[in-house]
Amino acid sequence: MSGVLHIVPRLPPAIDGLGDYAVQLSECLTNQGLSSRFLVTDPTWKSNGTLPATVLHEPSAAALLAALDGQHHVLVHFVNYAYEPRKGCPNWLVDGLQQWRSQYKDRRLVVMFHELFAMGWPWRKAFWYSAAQRSISAALARLADACWTSNQAYAQWLTIILGRAIPVMPVLSNMGEPETLTPWSQRLPAMVVFGRAVNRQRAYDQLSHNLIALARLCGIRELHDVGAPLSRPMQLPGMTTVTHGILPTAALSALLMRCSIGVIHNQGSPLAKSGVVAAYAAHGMAIACEINSSVHDGFVPGYNLIDLEHLADNSSLCSIAQHGHHWYHQHNRQRLGKLVAPWFHHPLPSH
Repeated sequence: MSGVLHIVPRLPPAIDGLGDYAVQLSECLTNQGLSSRFLVTDPTWKSNGTLPATVLHEPSAAALLAALDGQHHVLVHFVNYAYEPRKGCPNWLVDGLQQWRSQYKDRRLVVMFHELFAMGWPWRKAFWYSAAQRSISAALARLADACWTSNQAYAQWLTIILGRAIPVMPVLSNMGEPETLTPWSQRLPAMVVFGRAVNRQRAYDQLSHNLIALARLCGIRELHDVGAPLSRPMQLPGMTTVTHGILPTAALSALLMRCSIGVIHNQGSPLAKSGVVAAYAAHGMAIACEINSSVHDGFVPGYNLIDLEHLADNSSLCSIAQHGHHWYHQHNRQRLGKLVAPWFHHPLPSH
C-alpha cells in the first residue's frame, strides 16, 4: 500500500478541527489503497499512541526539510494561523516545502486549503498581515501539484491565482455518517446547539429572538445545548433547556439522530467550512442559521436550510432536512477519497 504523509498542526487527543479532518481523510485514503502517517508541527502536542505520528521538534524550514527526507507523497492541511499563531505567516512551511521540491523532482505535493488569509478592519492586526498571508497562500498553491478547498469563495480566489478550476469539497462530519436515519415521524420536536463555547454563546446572545420565533413556528419544545460550559447560560421562553456539556461522539450522534433542528451561528463564515453544519446534515437534521454571505455553497433557504433572519413557513421541515442530507452526501467520505487518491496514484503534469 502506498503511503501519504499528512502535515498537520495537531491531532487528537487535542481538540482541533484540522486534526480531526486529517484523521478522517486518512481513513478515506485507506479505502482507496493509500496508507497515512502524520507529521505534527506543534512541538507541544502530546500523542496518546493511537496514531502513527512524528512531532517536528521546531517549526522551521530546516527541521521540516529533515523530516521530509525520503518522502514521496505529502499532503498539507493548511490554516495560516495554525502554523504561525502570532501573525498567521508561516513562511517556514513554504520555504521548507520549496526546498524539498527542489531536491526531489519526482515527489508529489497536495494541499487542502482550510484557510487562505485573514481580513479585518484597520484597527485589527489581521488587516496588517493580510497581504503577507495572501502571498504565502498563493506561493503554496503554486508549489502544489494539486489542491482543493472546502468552499466556493476560497475556490474562486485559488482559481484566479492558478488559472484553473479548483475542486470544492465541504468538510466532513466529525460525528460520523449514519447509514440509516431515524424516521422524521419519530424525531423529537427539539433543537440542538453544539460546537465551540464562543459560537454557542453568540448564538444565544444574538439570535435569541430568532430562535424563539423558530420554536413557535415549528412547535419546538426542547433546546439541547452541547459543549463546554457557557459564561452566560441562555433560557429561552417556552422551551425546556437541557445542558449536556461535552458528549462523547457516539452519544452526540445519537442525540442528533433524535432531534429535528440543528442551529449554528456561523458569523459570516462559509457554511461548507463548518463541521457542525456537516454533522447536522449527515444526521438528517434541518439546519437553521443566519444567512449573511453571498456564497452559500449549495445551500438554498427554504429548500435545504432555514434562514433565521427571514423565517417563512417551515412546515416542511422534513423536506428541508432530506435535501440537506442529500447535499452532504454529494461530498461524503467516499467521494472525498475518490477525489484525492488519484492525485497520488496517477502521474500529473511536471512542475
